[in-house]
Amino acid sequence: IMKERNDEDTIVMSDIFPNVRIKEDDASVNKWSLQGSHFSYLGTGINGGTTSKGGTVQVVDDPIKDAAIALNEIELDKQWTWFNDTFLSRTDAPQGRRKMIVNHTRWSSRDIAGRIETLLDPMTGTPMNDMWYTLTMKVMDEETGEMLCEDILSRASFYKLTANMSETIMRANYFQEPLDVQGRLYTD
Repeated sequence: IMKERNDEDTIVMSDIFPNVRIKEDDASVNKWSLQGSHFSYLGTGINGGTTSKGGTVQVVDDPIKDAAIALNEIELDKQWTWFNDTFLSRTDAPQGRRKMIVNHTRWSSRDIAGRIETLLDPMTGTPMNDMWYTLTMKVMDEETGEMLCEDILSRASFYKLTANMSETIMRANYFQEPLDVQGRLYTD
């Protein structure tokens, strides 16, 4: 995808970054580098191989693939353990300069983002939310009906797409409302 060249119907990376090139001898799907730069990319999944590898910008992207994982306390605990014991220790950045992004659908208050939001400083017991910036993007402003980006997903398309979707899954996927926060994860 990174090496694609422009065809008239699709915007590709070279349209946005015309002078950026992937090194030909370092261009696998999970690991690549940019020509003329120290920047490189290593992609792996949770519990994937990152031994002796670190980064200056680290990204967790969509670790929960579906409701089955979101409803599985053991899987959520495994992800949290991986995040703390492996991911956080894989930085090459000096203290205070590490950049981390955690990007995912808010399925559960016990997912990685939910647990980050409730972290307490072990010394003071005060919230550590000043270490993280939270950006929540809902598909639609429910008061006005205005869509987040009508060009990407119109209101009519949204309603067609979600017409047969369960409300809890739709609210998690499109409004970033964790299933358990909605009060629907557990029933009496």
